[in-house]
Amino acid sequence: MMKKTTILLLIFLTGCTKFMVDIRKDNHWLVKEKGNIVVYYRPSGTAEAPAPTTRQAEKIADNQNRYLQDLNDTLHLNFNEKVLVYLFNQSEAKELIGTDGGGHAVPDVNSFYFTFINLGFFDGVDTAYIGSHELVHVVTHKLLGLPGTRMMSEGYAVALSTGYGYTYDNDSGIIRKSIDRWMQQYYAEERILSPYGLLNQADLPERIFYPNAGSFVRYLINQYGTIRVNKLFPVEKNAFDKACKEFLNKDLSTIADDYRIYCNHRYGPQN
Repeated sequence: MMKKTTILLLIFLTGCTKFMVDIRKDNHWLVKEKGNIVVYYRPSGTAEAPAPTTRQAEKIADNQNRYLQDLNDTLHLNFNEKVLVYLFNQSEAKELIGTDGGGHAVPDVNSFYFTFINLGFFDGVDTAYIGSHELVHVVTHKLLGLPGTRMMSEGYAVALSTGYGYTYDNDSGIIRKSIDRWMQQYYAEERILSPYGLLNQADLPERIFYPNAGSFVRYLINQYGTIRVNKLFPVEKNAFDKACKEFLNKDLSTIADDYRIYCNHRYGPQN
């Protein structure tokens, strides 16, 4: 189905959504709608770089629906609204959405923009979860509230999408770079951030901050359970210690000590 839409957005966002989207132009889109996911993608020949095929768009929609169900199950939530996914071809993405290797979420309107890169991303079944990080932002911002800290906002997105960025594996080709892989590197480089570092150095570059935040949030969820940790999502930095005592029955100092021991065991040299 061909659909002509006018996009007129000027939105300031937070975290990996911290970007001013300003797109004023009539564009042609193909649309694939399945379940809760509506994928907008370019017709072939719209830009220099390839657009998704109809089959790829269908796989992306299928995977987004599966991933959305996984998020609901993991977070003990019931997000049941439509999510709009706009896929831009790689050759036009930098100019239109500010990146040609990722995307930006717009949680207020249940949507995200993402770069379609025609590479062999696989998750063991078919096309990998495109924009899984951004979908976490849409769901958490909608149902858990506006994030009080960058640590929790990006930590959830990285932890629940299992990694950040991509790397090359000799056996599997291009794969998502896992939290463990990042953190083993940062352990060797002495770049592991404590919870205090995450709260107080929120302006660090994404490639350092995101994996560290994802590691800490994953630790919290595994240690204390999603339902309790969800309550920390909207808590602001200055109230975080008090909230930990209330919801996790531990002060942040004790949690930081426990997390340091966990990092030593998980990311340090293996004997």
